[in-house]
Amino acid sequence: MKFLYIIVFMFVSNFILAQDFTGKYYRKIEAQAGELFVYTLELNENNTYKILIHRNLNRGNSEDEYFEGIGTWTQEKSKIIFIPELTGKKNEIDMTTVTARFDVKKKNELLFYSKQKMKWGLNVGMKKE
Repeated sequence: MKFLYIIVFMFVSNFILAQDFTGKYYRKIEAQAGELFVYTLELNENNTYKILIHRNLNRGNSEDEYFEGIGTWTQEKSKIIFIPELTGKKNEIDMTTVTARFDVKKKNELLFYSKQKMKWGLNVGMKKE
C-alpha cells in the first residue's frame, strides 16, 4: 500500500512541476447593468508577460478604461510569480504581490492571488485559450 502512495505522489508531483503555463488567457465579464470587463494575459516562453484590462462601468459619462502591465514571470512549483517592470504610467498594473496557479477543478483556468486588494479587479479566473 505504501508503494502505491509513493507512485501516486511521484505522479502528482511530476504533473504539477510539468504544467505548461505559457500561452494566452482570457476572461470577459458583462454585467446586467451594462458593465464590461475584459482581461487578457500573455505568458511567453521567454518568461515575459503582458496583461491588459479593458473596463467600462456604464455609469453616466463612463468612458472605456484600459490598464496594462508588463514584466517577467517565474514558476515556483505550481505557482507563477510575477515581477513587473514598473514605469509609473497612469493605469499601469502593478503585479508585485500577485501570484497565480491553475484551478484544481478547472485545469485550464488560472486563478490569481494577492497579499493586497487588486484595485483593477483581477480576482477572477482566466481561461487558457
